[in-house]
Amino acid sequence: MSNEQFKNQGLYSIIQYSDNPERFEYVNFGVAIFHENLSQVTCKFSEAPKEINRVFQISLGKHFDYLTESIRSRLSEEIQNIRDENSINKFIFTRAGKVRFSELKPIAIESIDASLEYIFEQLVGKQESKPRNKTAKKILAEKLKNSGIDQLLERPKPYKLITGPTIKPDFGYQNGSYNFIRAVSLRGSIDSAVKEVGGLNLEGKWLYDETNGQSQKKLNVVADTADQPTEFVSAVKEIFDTPKVKLILMSDINPLIEDIKLSVH
Repeated sequence: MSNEQFKNQGLYSIIQYSDNPERFEYVNFGVAIFHENLSQVTCKFSEAPKEINRVFQISLGKHFDYLTESIRSRLSEEIQNIRDENSINKFIFTRAGKVRFSELKPIAIESIDASLEYIFEQLVGKQESKPRNKTAKKILAEKLKNSGIDQLLERPKPYKLITGPTIKPDFGYQNGSYNFIRAVSLRGSIDSAVKEVGGLNLEGKWLYDETNGQSQKKLNVVADTADQPTEFVSAVKEIFDTPKVKLILMSDINPLIEDIKLSVH
């Protein structure tokens, strides 16, 4: 493509970051447009590294500002040596490290500012943080409050077992035995959910055995299994099919609510 053809056209590249380049996982955080017969370069970056931090579980902090300023400065210096598309490609393909430029693509330009904003919005965007899911404890608390029984419940202190672990109940109430209520999320990774289930089951059995007698205590596990397959939920129910530990699904806590209403006066 000749320089004459670039009068109303340009080339753009997406600027990407990876904390682990060897895994080929990158986050878009900037755009560079080469225009004015490739004699000028204009770029735009995300205001903050929120998406980078989220994806790679890091905190770039002020280093992100230094990084973007360095790229901007380097582009300004390199544009003096760029005369055609091959020159830009040479610059792009020789980049190494955690920042890379995507393959060049053409763009028709009427206004460089408008073109830059459009590409940025389409391929980088505002990258606002995704809303976090409510914790299992918060979901349970809302259900209990909506049922009008939240004020009937106690907030017991953590209970240290002789065997070592400490049970951290969210709520408690008396019904013959003293019932600890613990809300737990079993969403997401099944491997993690299995470990959670196993640990709670053991803690509940140890609690029951250690307090057997007049001060009998039992663990009631209220589990949020919203995104888990039916087969997994059924298997978990079987594990807790014992009088020592009780499993209650977050999606079906009416029996628990009724028991609390009958037991607490």
